[in-house]
Amino acid sequence: MPGLIDVSDSEDEAYPSDDEASDWFSVVDEDEYSYFESSLSNSRDFDEIVNTTATAAAVSNSQTPQSSLRTELFDSGCTTHMTPYRDELENFKEIPPKIFRAANKQDFKAVGKGEMVVEVPNGVDVSELKLTEVLYSPEVGYTLVSIGRLDESGFKFEFGDGKCKIFAPNGEKMGEVAKSSRGLYQNIRDVGQASAATEVLTLDQFHRRMGHISHDIAKKLVSNGFVTGVSLETMPSGDPFFCESCIYAKATRKPVPKSIQGKRAEEFAGKVHSDLWGPAPVSTSSGKKYYITFTDDKTRLTRFQLLRSKDEAFKSYKEFEAWCNTQLGKKVKIFHTDRGGEYLSKEFKSYLKSHGTEQQLTVHDTPQQNGIAERRNRTILERVRALLHS
Repeated sequence: MPGLIDVSDSEDEAYPSDDEASDWFSVVDEDEYSYFESSLSNSRDFDEIVNTTATAAAVSNSQTPQSSLRTELFDSGCTTHMTPYRDELENFKEIPPKIFRAANKQDFKAVGKGEMVVEVPNGVDVSELKLTEVLYSPEVGYTLVSIGRLDESGFKFEFGDGKCKIFAPNGEKMGEVAKSSRGLYQNIRDVGQASAATEVLTLDQFHRRMGHISHDIAKKLVSNGFVTGVSLETMPSGDPFFCESCIYAKATRKPVPKSIQGKRAEEFAGKVHSDLWGPAPVSTSSGKKYYITFTDDKTRLTRFQLLRSKDEAFKSYKEFEAWCNTQLGKKVKIFHTDRGGEYLSKEFKSYLKSHGTEQQLTVHDTPQQNGIAERRNRTILERVRALLHS
């Protein structure tokens, strides 16, 4: 996020008084440049040129375009936008050189123009201000933002309490820029910080990057600030959201209907549903090709663990039970599974009985009776297939 700090100008520079004009640069006509060039050594006042403030000298020698700190100066006397940062200009094109002169008689040459986006601090967030017709001059040290040009585009400004508040043409506040100890309205940002960049994504791109989550959840993650560094493009109202990968992943020959057996548990671990999936066609780097899930009936909280073989299911259950006891002070009362051999070993059944846990089993060949665990597996696999497909 852009920081608001003072520019470290050299001590021997002069700074403008309230009576001085506020123009940063004056444009020098190309036909007159040779005349100005030959007259630089003369102690002559260029009355025909609009006066510029003494602080213009600081623009030429404080920061360099290669610095990680980049500064935007907002000024009402500047007649055009100007920047030394070629990498921030879009739709760039070269132009015949334009010569500008600062108050210290130093000339600057603009050799191109384009569009750029300036980030304006807006509370804990930042707003993007798009500038057009921005002149490119590699010889200046800062980006100069012309308040006059923005005013022509309908933007409004309020000055007071050491701040310049900026409002969009529709009246919405875009942000504010603080005045430094030098009397300059400036915004300084560190382009070396990754957190300063905000990537604009479509909802579809963000949906895919987040593992094909619901598009409503995707919007909330960004709007509520749970995900930073990302902004979403606005979708036309009523435009349906469509993801081919999600449809592919959820396609089934025969859907499994929902089936709820009995009353829902009233406390955590009152009833736990479990299912084991595998083998996967490809093992993980550690040789695991199965996974087992434990889903609480009341909260639908699911614990997920990768296994190398089915006979690790018993060990995994004991670890889950220990987690319930230690972290939540709860004991598993009912353990609901299908009739997979991993749950029917003598050792497993004896352990459940000795700990007072009732084992509930589905009827043969009826996975619908283990619907909660089956649905959880299906959700996990849909996400995996969607990621692989996209």
